[in-house]
Amino acid sequence: MITLLRKIRRSLIESGSARKYLLYAIGEIALVVIGILIALQINNWNERVKQQTQVNSYLSSMIENLRDDQQSLTSMKNQLSFRYHSLNYLLKHSNGDPVDPEIVGAEPPLWQPNNIWNEDIPEHYDNSFAIRGIIWLPRVQGRIPNQSAYQEMNNAGLLSSIDNKELKLMIDGFYEDWDISLGEQRLSQDRKWIDQWTNSLIDVGIYPFLIEDGEDPLSYVNDPRRLALLERITLSSCYHTLSCERLLTRANDLIEILELEL
Repeated sequence: MITLLRKIRRSLIESGSARKYLLYAIGEIALVVIGILIALQINNWNERVKQQTQVNSYLSSMIENLRDDQQSLTSMKNQLSFRYHSLNYLLKHSNGDPVDPEIVGAEPPLWQPNNIWNEDIPEHYDNSFAIRGIIWLPRVQGRIPNQSAYQEMNNAGLLSSIDNKELKLMIDGFYEDWDISLGEQRLSQDRKWIDQWTNSLIDVGIYPFLIEDGEDPLSYVNDPRRLALLERITLSSCYHTLSCERLLTRANDLIEILELEL
């Protein structure tokens, strides 16, 4: 192609036709410009493909992160659900008043047997169940979401590369909801109440982790201050259990949309 163009240019120069040479020069420039534009287009296309490959890799990792989150939320939900039901059980069989979440517009979480208590809630007083409720009261552990893929994607400046605006809002909304509902600030108040409860027992020589079968757990509960703390902790456990259920649903919805996006 280059050899042919050179021959045409030499022929025009030798013929002395300025007009024809000018038209040729313009055509040659146009070909060069078109070639550059095509090269840029190919380069841009390659960059977009490369970027989309990176985005897809992060989105795949995000799915794995969300599956980790589902496991964490399930474990936390089981612990919180047991704490809610066992503490309400203690309040019911002591001098306290069981908490009714419906009074403040919340539905009580349904009980599902789990690894902490793999049976139904006892209908009548059960000493073993009451003891386990006290033992597990301070044991519930908070969880933080696995945001490694999200943070890496954000640091790489690739979040803006997600064309699906709804998906971006769902991702941001999921982590914001977790922070508001189950974040450090939200759970810190619970820990204060739990510490007050635990310390009130330790002050009288009782360590709640070491309660044994045969002891009367209600004797540790029937104190006005402890009953008030139990009511607060029970109600917050209800809210947190419902938050776990809501976040589990949101995580599942996100996984489905991410899989469709890929």
